[in-house]
Amino acid sequence: MRPHRPPTGLLTALAVTGLATAAAIPTEEGGPWTTESLKHRAIEDFDFALGRTVWRNLDSEIELFGVAFPVDFLGPMHLEIDSNGDETPDEDVKGAFGFVDLKGETDDGEVFHYGVRFKNEGDRKWSWAAAGAMVGKVNGTVISVIDADANGSYDDYGVDGLVIGSHRGAGYVSRIVNIDGELFEFDISEDGTEVKTRPWTGETGTLQLDKPEKIKAEVANAIFRLKKDVSFELANVKGALTVPVGEYEFAAALLERRAESARVRGGRREPVEVAAGAEVTFEWGGPLTAEAPTPTIRGGKATLSPSLKIFGDGGEEYYDFQPTKVVPSFEIKDAETGKRLEKGRFPAG
Repeated sequence: MRPHRPPTGLLTALAVTGLATAAAIPTEEGGPWTTESLKHRAIEDFDFALGRTVWRNLDSEIELFGVAFPVDFLGPMHLEIDSNGDETPDEDVKGAFGFVDLKGETDDGEVFHYGVRFKNEGDRKWSWAAAGAMVGKVNGTVISVIDADANGSYDDYGVDGLVIGSHRGAGYVSRIVNIDGELFEFDISEDGTEVKTRPWTGETGTLQLDKPEKIKAEVANAIFRLKKDVSFELANVKGALTVPVGEYEFAAALLERRAESARVRGGRREPVEVAAGAEVTFEWGGPLTAEAPTPTIRGGKATLSPSLKIFGDGGEEYYDFQPTKVVPSFEIKDAETGKRLEKGRFPAG
């Protein structure tokens, strides 16, 4: 079947803070660790661009750090939640979206905060996700760590969000990080209150992100992964980033253009090799091509699934277009003669 090349723009580039004093801890391997503290900051207007966000179904309670925060559903788009764990509802959430700063105390007597955002998905049906970050300075640079999968821990390497510097594009929490041009080993406690770093030594090269070709959008984040627990965010880096040598998978990216957005993943893209001393530029973007599954033929009639896959010129896959308003057309042709047998458009959405 002939690939369909959709119309331009983003969705239509389819033709598509408390800081602590550092302390050194001697180690036997790579020199002393530097330990610094992070504190939680609840963020009502949460706007970090994450590589991954998990929205959890809201049931009768939210449980974090061993503390339960009970929920009462009062109407189709109205709930109350106990925000301080004393078993008495004290915060209202009404409408399509909401925000609450949960506060509690662990069995060890440690007080914690955890910002939560809510969205209504139907009659008394809600979901929730993290709306805050553990924030502090590490080696003189502000970092923010986000519990992207909303499971109450901040040490899910390759899943939770990590922002190095003052911007909104997040990478993943990584065992090796680049802070102000230098590479460090990175370790964060499960509760996110403590970060340890020490200089990383090893062979390096550089990796740089090109602007995506023929796509009118801003790159909010772009994450390249060396292995599950080592990755780097490049969209918010000026110029080339020093990284360890190895093969890097194009893991995730978010493109935005006003109210439109799309996500990107590796798709058919081959890993990018960064050799010692090499300077590598990652090129990507359009023209984009939409591909549909092979049609099924029954009784002389062809049935074509609208489950399109959209690929960039280098093989990366574009998906999760928002809003979902792309309405591509299609043609079915005889493989031998090239004669058009059928044409049409998929339904919107």
